[in-house]
This record gives sequence, structure tokens and C-alpha cells, in this order.
Amino acid sequence: MSIDGEFLRNVEVKTDERFGNSLSALSIIRSGKLIGVIDKEATNDPNALLILNLIKEAEDRNQANITLRQIDNRTYLQTSRDIAS
Repeated sequence: MSIDGEFLRNVEVKTDERFGNSLSALSIIRSGKLIGVIDKEATNDPNALLILNLIKEAEDRNQANITLRQIDNRTYLQTSRDIAS
């Protein structure tokens, strides 16, 4: 897996008693930004996979900040709307 460096500079890990650890935006991240790629046929960076685990599933699909799209052996992570700090 690879993660976009600009995305990493714009997020921080926050802890919430109810939701546990998650990523929180430090500045606006625009809709449509490709933030990461997981390749099933390549060796993926374990640190990137740990960061992936901090992305929480939305209860309402319409409120999701990140979408996953699978094409062949790759999964693409992309922002689905502007994410504000």
C-alpha cells in the first residue's frame, strides 16, 4: 500500500472514548483526492496498513469521507467529499 504524503501531512490521530483512535483532518482535504492504493500483488508498507485501520466506516453511506474502488488487483482510496478540519 502507498499513501499520499500530502494527505499524511494534513491528518492527525485522535482518540475518542466512544470510537477509539481515528484520523482527523488538520486542514481541508478536497473531494476526489486519491489518498492511497493497496496492491494485492505487491508487498504493502505495514505502516501504511496501520494508517488504513484508522479510517472508520461511516454509519450512513452518504456521510462517508473516503470511498474504496477496486480495479483489477488494486484498491484505491479516494476522498468522496471535502473533509474539513
